[in-house]
Amino acid sequence: MWNEGNASVHEGQFIRYGGHNSLRGFQEDIFKSDFVSISNFNLLFVPSRMLHLYAFTDIAFDKKFDFKFSSGLGMRQKTKYSVMEISFGWPMEEAFSRGKVHVKFTSLLD
Repeated sequence: MWNEGNASVHEGQFIRYGGHNSLRGFQEDIFKSDFVSISNFNLLFVPSRMLHLYAFTDIAFDKKFDFKFSSGLGMRQKTKYSVMEISFGWPMEEAFSRGKVHVKFTSLLD
C-alpha cells in the first residue's frame, strides 16, 4: 500500500507507463504513479499509403509534476496482414546513447 495523506492506493492500482505505447525512449512500464498525463506529438511524412515516417516528442508528468521528455524518429510499414513499427527514442535529459529502439508488430487478421 502507498499512502499520501488520507488516500491509500494499492500497488496494483498504479498506472505504469514508459515504452512504445506511452513514453518512447524509456523502458517499458519503468514509471508508475496514481496519476499521469501523457502527450504524444508526431510529425508525419507519408511517401505512400503503406509507409509512414515520423519524428516525435513525448511528454509526461505525474502527480508531483515530475516531467519526462523524449524525442525520436520512427517508421511504420503496413502490409495486407500486418503492421510493423520501429522507432528510436531517447530521453531528452540523458545522453543520446541512452536511447531505446522499440519494435512493434501488429497482426491484421480478419
